[in-house]
Amino acid sequence: MLTFIAVVPCIFTGAALAQTRLRSGVYEGLMLAVDSQGAVSGYFREGQGIGVTKTCSFYLSGREKGNQANVVTRSVEAFPGTLKAADQGVILQIANGRDHPGCASVLPSLISEGMLLDLDAKADWTSLRRVIAKKSYLFQKPNARKGRSYLVMGDVVGVLSKSRDWLSVEYGNEGKRVRGWIHAADTAELKALTQSLTTPPPAFRTLLLLPLEAT
Repeated sequence: MLTFIAVVPCIFTGAALAQTRLRSGVYEGLMLAVDSQGAVSGYFREGQGIGVTKTCSFYLSGREKGNQANVVTRSVEAFPGTLKAADQGVILQIANGRDHPGCASVLPSLISEGMLLDLDAKADWTSLRRVIAKKSYLFQKPNARKGRSYLVMGDVVGVLSKSRDWLSVEYGNEGKRVRGWIHAADTAELKALTQSLTTPPPAFRTLLLLPLEAT
């Protein structure tokens, strides 16, 4: 489970906003991808509690301008917000963020003013995609024999590159990343969670089978 770090309210100075632009990576509970044209896609998920876990999850998308992006966050409903580059992190602000299902118990009220999320790991993702196939096997390269590891419906992956009908992707679980190629048709853009209103997208799973490549 991803660990949530509470942020003490503060005024973000020029030093805090020193990072020149938004960059792909994992920022605590946020997976973020930014392409060369400034298109931003993200997937936020945080859980709280032991046993019966309360979960807050939503997708976001937008376009970077300067060191920030106006974004739309989507779960069952859509709410606008902003995402700003900060020193070793990003600042996520969603006025109605706690109105997303499950988020009132997980997100602090600070989300309406701007919540700092620290950078946990850098990435080279150009976009994020959601797996829509029941199983999507990982391949060492396009048209090769499939590996033993696979992704399942609802998994969110970071896209590294594309070759015709194939995507080179990374999938993170428990602080590790697994790389491989999957069929592009097995994935879709991140959209509102209307297909699963009661079950949030899965947290990063530990793949039960051997990974093709781990970084």
